[in-house]
Amino acid sequence: MAETRALEPLLEYIMDTALETFDGENGFIILLNERQELIYRLARNNKGENIPNPETQISHSILHDVLQSRQPILTSNAIEDPVYHHAKSVEALHLASVIAVPLISRGNLLGALYLENRSKPALFTTFDVDPLRFFASQAAISIENALLNDELEARVQRRTKELALAHELLQQEMLEQKRAQVITNFIESASHHFRTPLTIINTNADLLRRRANITGYERYITGIFDQTTAILNLVNSLVTMAQLD
Repeated sequence: MAETRALEPLLEYIMDTALETFDGENGFIILLNERQELIYRLARNNKGENIPNPETQISHSILHDVLQSRQPILTSNAIEDPVYHHAKSVEALHLASVIAVPLISRGNLLGALYLENRSKPALFTTFDVDPLRFFASQAAISIENALLNDELEARVQRRTKELALAHELLQQEMLEQKRAQVITNFIESASHHFRTPLTIINTNADLLRRRANITGYERYITGIFDQTTAILNLVNSLVTMAQLD
């Protein structure tokens, strides 16, 4: 069992071994989740066939007592057992021999292993209790290790996804920075090519405006000067914004 790390194949191995070793007809492995709720992880018969709706195919009274007491429960003939014969599930399922043991690892109650036979009373005896309890204790250790392994793998997968997402975001950020730098370089280059002719036009317009023999053309020259000045200011603003980004 120690060699099997994945939970599902481990549970199948435990179930098949228990049914074969103790001559059970049906077997159930019930585990407790973090909220202490019952999870029917595996239910199958001695032919290897899965049992549908396992929660309706088991004595909840016996299961409850096993989990509460943390002790094995053995009944040679549940239908005639003074403790369990009144249970509705025992009557409805016509249970005969039932043996159930807790799954405990390092003091932690993980669930229960439940075996039954509906056709043969007294199939399980007191001689089966200790061997099945020992088997269950070893199984519980392997189950707990498998659960921890599954949890670790889940954490690794989550961390891998987080790292992949972080890498993708970093790549996007680097791409955006590269795009921003390209735009900045373009604006700075374009501004240089704009500034030179605009400065020349602006300077010439200012010189013309200062001449004395341009009567009647002042407003046109002033318009040229004002517009080129406005464009130069716009270019300077674009360069400043690009540098801030």
